[in-house]
Amino acid sequence: MNSNSLELWQIEKLFRRAQAELRWLDCFEGRMHQKHFPAKDPVYEAVKKARAAVNELSIQFHHLMKNLPS
Repeated sequence: MNSNSLELWQIEKLFRRAQAELRWLDCFEGRMHQKHFPAKDPVYEAVKKARAAVNELSIQFHHLMKNLPS
């Protein structure tokens, strides 16, 4: 199995979950910024990396949905 073998309903479900996690990470990163976490704090850096990774995952699901055969 690979990403091309996923069905539309599966991709949509994964996309919605990635979007929910992305919103949570956005809020978490924003709150850390408000609390003045140092830029080099290891947890703050990990949250920023996780946000970027989940954003990329969300983009990939979006592309999969748009490129499914009609």
